Amino acid sequence: MDEPQERAQAGLRARDFRRRKNLTLDQVAAASGMSSGHLSRVERGEKFLSLAALMRLARALETTVGHLLGEDSPVDDLHLVRAGTAKSRGVEDGAGPYEFLLLSGSASDHVGHESFIVSIPRSSRRANTAFHSGHELMYLLSGRLRVQVGSHEVQLNPGDYLEFPGHYQHEIESIAEKSEVLIIVLDVSRSG
Repeated sequence: MDEPQERAQAGLRARDFRRRKNLTLDQVAAASGMSSGHLSRVERGEKFLSLAALMRLARALETTVGHLLGEDSPVDDLHLVRAGTAKSRGVEDGAGPYEFLLLSGSASDHVGHESFIVSIPRSSRRANTAFHSGHELMYLLSGRLRVQVGSHEVQLNPGDYLEFPGHYQHEIESIAEKSEVLIIVLDVSRSG
């Protein structure tokens, strides 16, 4: 990787660290002695920092310059769920039984998402017109689903992908004997 690209990556890593710590751009800018506008351009890879400014930024983010430059091992940033090891939870409510496997790790609290696989038998309808903040992403792994989003109905087959704002009332129904869907809910309010 060439030097400009490495320095641009440092900005992207800085933004990631800031978001994980639930800090605003203004807070980190003030702690590092930069303007918010300049820090924003650094995070987008449009501007580069001197070594002294990079050291102040690392200190403000409670990390190291090496970590911002990608010299540290990413092992602490990895969250791996091996097949068959995800915690399964069965739920029975008024809409019928279903099962879900939580895939998100503890880091998801800081990066603003939840991800899980939901197994829905034909007898179950998920959910009783659910709605929430953020953005919902669905990828159908197996089976067939009917998804009602507001007044619009979509049928999904394996390999189909659907995304929509979570504030729309929506429900999911398996139209196969059993359907499995990967669902990721993004908290778009944390994207800043």
